[in-house]
Amino acid sequence: MKQRLNIDHIKWIFFDIGSTLVDEQVAYNHRAMDMLQSTDITFDEFSAKRIELVKQGYDGNSAAINYYHLTKTPWHHEDERLYASAVQLLSYLKNKGYRLGIIANQSKGLGDRLKDFGIFCYFDMVVASDEIGVYKPDCKIFTHALESANCSPSCAIMVGDRLDNDIVPAKSLGMQTVWVRNGLARYQDVKLGETFADLIVDGLAGMLSVFDSLLKHDLPICQQFDSIELSAMAVVVCNGKILATTEDIYGRTVLSLPKGHNEQGETLIQTAIRECFEETNIVLTEENLVKALSPYSYQFTTPSNKLVQKTIAPFLFEVGSEGQPIAKEQRMIAVQWMEISDFLQNCSYENVKEIVVKLIVEN
Repeated sequence: MKQRLNIDHIKWIFFDIGSTLVDEQVAYNHRAMDMLQSTDITFDEFSAKRIELVKQGYDGNSAAINYYHLTKTPWHHEDERLYASAVQLLSYLKNKGYRLGIIANQSKGLGDRLKDFGIFCYFDMVVASDEIGVYKPDCKIFTHALESANCSPSCAIMVGDRLDNDIVPAKSLGMQTVWVRNGLARYQDVKLGETFADLIVDGLAGMLSVFDSLLKHDLPICQQFDSIELSAMAVVVCNGKILATTEDIYGRTVLSLPKGHNEQGETLIQTAIRECFEETNIVLTEENLVKALSPYSYQFTTPSNKLVQKTIAPFLFEVGSEGQPIAKEQRMIAVQWMEISDFLQNCSYENVKEIVVKLIVEN
């Protein structure tokens, strides 16, 4: 990892989306298999070709499509998911006082997709190519973002996975740059980016580690965790009551809210909806969604002495009728509708209490 990044005067940090914050590998593979139908080209051949081409400095996916004279099929947004360290990095930078933005070649509705991922709340600006009619690597999309932010290039950083689209044009304007070698970029020689990238990292966790070191944090946020987990929480209210769970956590009885792990291919909102049903039998839809709150992170040690970093994205839902909650999972002792004041008095977790206050009591 090479590092010549100077953050002394940095005010804004801009991110690309695809293969930077969002893992698109499954979506790219899905599109490839769609395109290869009714051809004699195997998926393995196509995959090998795009790796060969990305090593030469090309955009491997597009170059392979052109090489085989294929026609692009529709993109599968449902296959996208956040990289494991994305929320942790964004939360860390936001808490350090940086303004965060997006500069991305993305279709209209990017803001809604960021809300689905639970990260829209971190960004002060979102610039999507389809919405302004300018596309990377055209420098105009970068200058548009900088002018809108009232920020000089020397006070901004661009973070992206593609040298041609993200790093080179941003550097030509005087921005500092972070090349995140996610996706196909991990097959490229580091030397390709040394001229233009001020920092080269293998994944977002690497960027977080560097920033933590540069900011000389007394207790580095980047510890070596045995596991990093991303979860969603459903804060469900109905007529002044809140849906609460009582469960056994490592032999301790705790009062909390429905929550669980984000699974492959799910948005965080979908995770909250699924977990609510699996734990309580209460059916939610996205039409019940009222708002989202910034995810929060914490660390804990399991009884087997494993250090775990967990990030939870909370979502507020409102339903018109209580229905019949049922404790469906084995660890669940009970699920019930409680008066919000009673829940706040008895909830086992301070951070959950704070979420309920911010989502409900303060609104």
